[in-house]
Amino acid sequence: MPSAFHVTPKSHALWVSQYHLKSGYIYDMDNPYFSFSSKDEWDFGKFLYCNLSQMQINDFLKLQLVKNLQPNFQTAKQLLLWLDMIPKGSTWQCEEICAKGYATKEPIYLYWHDALEVMQDIFGNPAFTENMMYNPYYIYEGTECEYGKWMLGDKAH
Repeated sequence: MPSAFHVTPKSHALWVSQYHLKSGYIYDMDNPYFSFSSKDEWDFGKFLYCNLSQMQINDFLKLQLVKNLQPNFQTAKQLLLWLDMIPKGSTWQCEEICAKGYATKEPIYLYWHDALEVMQDIFGNPAFTENMMYNPYYIYEGTECEYGKWMLGDKAH
């Protein structure tokens, strides 16, 4: 289990979360902002990360006003560990497209994701566990078969 999973006993809500061994995700189906306790705490942590240095974050978190808010992270190091727990997803790739015989004023770039990385991310994400369908099926209304999704079609069988 990664060290980032170890949290302070104060934050009991975090203890009910789960570590998914296959994907490495630490997740809580009821809180999409996990490892943060709420969207407000996520926004607060994101603001600190994007606008302050680690030393400034530590100084800011020591202010009594901030202590009264009781964020679940008390140091910049703890905040960074929590941010590292957020699944990264697939990475963007970029290629410049050059077509022979066609001049452009500015270069043309193609941005894309590796399809295998995307599929690994989707299939490895525990948030989708209950929504994955692997077996084709038929739906009948009376004697007529309903079509509309690929898994309903004859080619899926």
